[in-house]
Amino acid sequence: MWRLRRLTKGSVISCWGGFNNGRAAARSFTYERGYVNMKLEAKHYTAIQYLSLPPGERPPITEIAEECNVTPSAIYQWKRDPAFEAELKRQIVRNNVDDLPALIAILPEIAIAEKNAAMAKLVLQIHGMLSDKVEVTANVNSESGTDIEALKARIEALKVRQASDE
Repeated sequence: MWRLRRLTKGSVISCWGGFNNGRAAARSFTYERGYVNMKLEAKHYTAIQYLSLPPGERPPITEIAEECNVTPSAIYQWKRDPAFEAELKRQIVRNNVDDLPALIAILPEIAIAEKNAAMAKLVLQIHGMLSDKVEVTANVNSESGTDIEALKARIEALKVRQASDE
């Protein structure tokens, strides 16, 4: 009989389920932000290596699944898992980090040639010359603080003036 318990962030769940090539598979999951995240294993990292390649260089999902000894539907299921998705994004960045300097160098030329304001904004943001951050500084002098009595007197004066206007 199954016992249900409330999951809290970071709870680890272990279960037996599914069959992978005729063998029962034990799986561990971690509960995070409303999702049950799987713990990534070697087969997941193998799939990530292939999925992070550009579409022209990437083998079909069926071949990736065969390499990982799983079904293609398992690959699609993994792609929906937040932990798998996050690691896939990190691998894509690692694969393309060498191309970033060339891309950043050509952005100003593209912005000027195409008269693209959004591209120009991106170039300025990359170089730290434009920011969406708004900075507010307040100079508060503790000696001159707010005079509560003066404010109360002004409120009373306004009440008297409103009463005389009615």
